[in-house]
Amino acid sequence: MHETGAAWAGSPQWGMLVATTLYLMSISQAWIALSAVFRVARSTWPRSLQPVLESMVMFAPLAIALLIALLVGRRHIFFWLGRHEDAYWLNVPQLAFRNIMVNLIFYLLGMALFFKARSMKPLSVILLSTFTIMMFFTAQTVLSWDFGS
Repeated sequence: MHETGAAWAGSPQWGMLVATTLYLMSISQAWIALSAVFRVARSTWPRSLQPVLESMVMFAPLAIALLIALLVGRRHIFFWLGRHEDAYWLNVPQLAFRNIMVNLIFYLLGMALFFKARSMKPLSVILLSTFTIMMFFTAQTVLSWDFGS
């Protein structure tokens, strides 16, 4: 079953949890990244939209909790984990570490944008926004590598 199809083919609940978690995390991260792009571009028209976009950082605790729930059910989702225990990148501690840390760093940068950007110097806001955009792509890449198999 695991050779030819999705790992959760026998338990659709895990598949629904994976799809829901990835969808919600991607939407929240994309909105925060869009806000960072607006800040880097110094655009003036989305000022009223900025708080709405940045408010998606409030999803961070739920996103991390859902990610941990997925890691608890790893046997049902990551069929490849049992096959490569000797590989440094393909074991449970590395899977948990990279997914939690990358997403935690991204959401912390987003929180800094949301709560501190108004009191920061313009150059600092641009640098923070640039790092947020880079972490957006890093987080999405890690999620797609681990959950896209």
